[in-house]
Amino acid sequence: MALGISVWFIVAQLSSTPRVAGAGRLTGSPVTTIPSSACPKGMPFQKCLAAITPLPKNSATSGTTLVPPSFANAPKMPSGWASPVMVQCGPGFFDSATVVSLGNQFGLLTCFRFSGSPQWVLIGDGMSLTSSSTPPAASRGGSIIAILTCVANDTACLDPNTIHQFSSFTAYFPPVPQNGRMELQGTIGTEIITVSVGYCGQFSFVLHTGAWYNSRQLTTGDITALINKSSIGLAAASTPLPETGSAALGSNAPTAIPGQCLAG
Repeated sequence: MALGISVWFIVAQLSSTPRVAGAGRLTGSPVTTIPSSACPKGMPFQKCLAAITPLPKNSATSGTTLVPPSFANAPKMPSGWASPVMVQCGPGFFDSATVVSLGNQFGLLTCFRFSGSPQWVLIGDGMSLTSSSTPPAASRGGSIIAILTCVANDTACLDPNTIHQFSSFTAYFPPVPQNGRMELQGTIGTEIITVSVGYCGQFSFVLHTGAWYNSRQLTTGDITALINKSSIGLAAASTPLPETGSAALGSNAPTAIPGQCLAG
């Protein structure tokens, strides 16, 4: 039986964080973990977390701020679905010029890896940081999830405060990257990241394959298989081809893939 899996998730509240424009650096604030008991019984996590004070931008600059996700464990989560603690990318993860370029190209940035995982994840929401429109216009490069997999025992790569090169990342695009409006919804284990993609609906991105799935078509069995790095019968969504970090940073967002915005 397929289900809208957001009800099971660790839910991220990012929408209350103000958009910031111009030059800047990544912040180094720790990831905030919010227990489910912090929300009144019966109140949706999204509504509860919206009241939590958002992370302020770096006061030393007027620039792109790296947003640390704040999560709350959803009740009745199946065994093995909970994600470990996140390691947030620190202020030295990219040099300041790269941060500016990434923000201008991909919008508001979220960057982390799961504790014990060799994969860094950079999510760009695809919304312009300088747009005065409501909602903001899409950014030039659109929305992305970019992945860097560190070689085993590469302590420099695993260090959140060592400078990394975005050229070492691989950029993956949702079905409609040029529209922006991609919001991080949650994670399952160390393998699945779920995002809402504007009018296109909710998609689940699998880290070890780079595949995107329509979340509402996934069964609990599919999810368990994916977090255990097993194959499933459901076909992945068609998306633009992945690009190197360098290519994605220097080009316009890929063209949308028709027919992938499924309602159910």
